[in-house]
Amino acid sequence: MTPDSPDVVNITLPDVAREYVVEYIERDLVDLNPYTCDVSTAHRFARKFWEFLTTFYRNVPSTKHGLRELIKIILLSNTKGNIPAIFLQNIPTEPADSFLVPGKTRGFDYAHNPFDRMKKYYYSEWCSWLIACVLNHDATIHPSEHGGNNRFHLISPIPGADKKLRNIGASTGGGKFFQHSDATVFTDLSTIEDIRERLYHCNTTIESVCVATNKPVDQIVAEITCRKFARVDATLLKGVLNLNTKTNIATPRMLQKSLQDDGFSKRDLVRLSRMPIAHIAGPADGAISGYIGEIAPPIIFDGKRLIGTCINSAETRMVYVGESSDDANLFSKFITNVRNMDTISFLLTGTDLLFIPNACYLDQTNYTHGRERLGGNEYNIPIAGGQFSRRMHCRLYAKSFRRDNEASILSGLV
Repeated sequence: MTPDSPDVVNITLPDVAREYVVEYIERDLVDLNPYTCDVSTAHRFARKFWEFLTTFYRNVPSTKHGLRELIKIILLSNTKGNIPAIFLQNIPTEPADSFLVPGKTRGFDYAHNPFDRMKKYYYSEWCSWLIACVLNHDATIHPSEHGGNNRFHLISPIPGADKKLRNIGASTGGGKFFQHSDATVFTDLSTIEDIRERLYHCNTTIESVCVATNKPVDQIVAEITCRKFARVDATLLKGVLNLNTKTNIATPRMLQKSLQDDGFSKRDLVRLSRMPIAHIAGPADGAISGYIGEIAPPIIFDGKRLIGTCINSAETRMVYVGESSDDANLFSKFITNVRNMDTISFLLTGTDLLFIPNACYLDQTNYTHGRERLGGNEYNIPIAGGQFSRRMHCRLYAKSFRRDNEASILSGLV
């Protein structure tokens, strides 16, 4: 499917708004670092941007400049629930002289090392944070992923690990990235009693989890309650460098249709919605790689409609930890379906940004996302001076003010 799907709102940022963002970054943010600055900096940017949009629209109310849809979606996100996926185009890109050749030992010090960042400036980071804020979200920092302490992640293959990661579907690899939600390992379970109660409602026991994961009880409890996971309500992907690798997203509605077309019955969906699945932290999570995080069903089903998912269909990221061989077989069939279902495809270039609702809560549904396998040319993208960089996106994890029952950044203005 293409980005003109009814499940996605497509908005082209008007040139006047794009120019405002660039001017603001170059005038008010030029000496500030978005990885380390106080959040009030981004909040002020968001309020100034909203004031600009609404003032310009009042004075020049023509539909030709395209502000109506942008203002409409911002108002929706700040007053109601169930925000759709949003594909934004004509977003400011990194300047032509920004890109650097990544070093062979590139790490994750994005804030201070431009060669880890593979670019000199912060346009993609500021734009991502701005869009999150006006959509009633704010940046959240993952305490473990990519070394921890990064407000943004630069998603790109690491040169020194090319041989190892060429076929691995991870944010630092190049293989196919199967459909997933970010941070499915996040959990609010804090004691062994919490864990036992959760497992009871999923018709399994901690002893069965031990058998399924080959880990002792004490280790399982320590991993689940380690508090090194992040809650991610939305993911923002900003294109930086990309030739032809597509990003794919899917909705619960699309998944339900795919399952039903594959012969899954209503009873099967009910079984999946009560199934104990251990979610395992992946290779980009550093010290917690391989940890069990959440133990929860892969879908939320209300008896008629699939309204949400908790899925990472990459190899080894979801493990059935129940006691039913029939359910184990059903889950295996389910994962195969997720990996092969139809999706909506986007080519995120340097002027594109994709806002993806990542978690199901209150009346907000969620999407899964993934990407195609990287072609060889994505490892050698020409930049200035006859040099080469590699495919890169800027990823921002975001938390919802609405979910936390907190006032939005635009409170008093919308």
